[in-house]
Amino acid sequence: MSWMNRGGLGWIVVGLWMVVRPVTSTAVSQEECVREMLASNPDLKASQERLVASREAIDQARSAWYPRVVASGMYSRTDNPPQAFMMALNQKTFSMEQDFNHPPDTDNLRGSMGVQYRVYDGGKRNLDIRQADLQARLNQLALEATQNALIHEVTRAYFGVLQARAFMQVNEEALTSLAESRRVVSERLNAGAVVKSDLLNVDVKMAEAQEDLIRSSNGWTLALAALNTAIGKHWVTADRTLDPVREVEIRQPLQREDPIGRRPELAISRLAIKARQIEVDRGTSEYLPTLSAQGSLDWDSDPGEDFERSYWVGLVAEWEAFDGFRRKHAVRSARASLRGAEQELAALTNRLMYDWNDAYLQVQAASQRLEVTRTAQATANEALRMIRERYQKGAADITDLLAAQVAETAMRTRDSSAFYDYLVACSNVKRAEGELVRSFQKTDGQ
Repeated sequence: MSWMNRGGLGWIVVGLWMVVRPVTSTAVSQEECVREMLASNPDLKASQERLVASREAIDQARSAWYPRVVASGMYSRTDNPPQAFMMALNQKTFSMEQDFNHPPDTDNLRGSMGVQYRVYDGGKRNLDIRQADLQARLNQLALEATQNALIHEVTRAYFGVLQARAFMQVNEEALTSLAESRRVVSERLNAGAVVKSDLLNVDVKMAEAQEDLIRSSNGWTLALAALNTAIGKHWVTADRTLDPVREVEIRQPLQREDPIGRRPELAISRLAIKARQIEVDRGTSEYLPTLSAQGSLDWDSDPGEDFERSYWVGLVAEWEAFDGFRRKHAVRSARASLRGAEQELAALTNRLMYDWNDAYLQVQAASQRLEVTRTAQATANEALRMIRERYQKGAADITDLLAAQVAETAMRTRDSSAFYDYLVACSNVKRAEGELVRSFQKTDGQ
């Protein structure tokens, strides 16, 4: 362990500090990370595009209420008797002197303007509009559900980075504390008050602490990668600091009468029931007839001659008398899907309630842990101070000193873990209530 005496410990600490040190004064807040995620996350962008597409589908469904106007043009040439006969009639050039059986080659240039309008369709167009509107609302809620989940993921990853940095700080300070203990042991060894094995025991503990520091440094790097993954791009770099979390008041979340009433997933399931009901209504409407108005305005001419105009209008009524029981089975299928959606809502309600209860219990457990670790940390600090003073006076042996050092480091690590676990648990309760996305909507003035 002689390399420690030559400053090896100092170089390790300096090297790790160089990896994670901030080189700028720019600090990134949790809110900034969330807003960057809301603007950049590819999953959210995909959901937003689906929402845009579904909104366009509403106008597409509404277009069925407008008439269809089709313009067309056609040139044709034939010596087929019936066709040549009809061309001559449309051109108003027919003559009784023509040979009906052997007409000459006949040319025709036709321009046409056709109009179609569905007068009655049994309500199918309204159902299509309702279905498209429901789909847009479903996509909006799906976007909110994704946002609610991702905000929690960013929050958890943000606190994960701070927690990893706290672990590094604990390990750095543990090394410093062990270095002080080693100094004390060295002084007593030089004075002949202890044996060399005491110094060797301290060196072993320092090597273990250095290993813990390296491991926590790697954990910090992974935590930073997890944060950028949640954001959706490499945005928070190692040279940017995160705003530290100030001390927070430990409190229990409020018990709500309907804690999951604002979950987007619950609203999605309810809208899915309405969508299934529309499918039932659509299947029923298939039994009704349809009525369409059609018309056409045509211009026919032998190329080079004046155009002759003609028109036709009419109403077309259709009713499918027999379809091999297709409509009957379609309605039954739609009703079965409706009943299934109702059962899915009940099952989802149970799952969401379990999710909230689990999140609520996690907050309770985390707050209790934090209260315990805060008290225990103060006790461990005082115990280490007392044992160190006793060791300096020869009233304690090296085993007691190292045990107190290990206990103090472990308790500080547990306290940091409990603190950030509590913050994550508080965020998780808001996620389980569907409140995370709404809190950011309110700050944006939406």
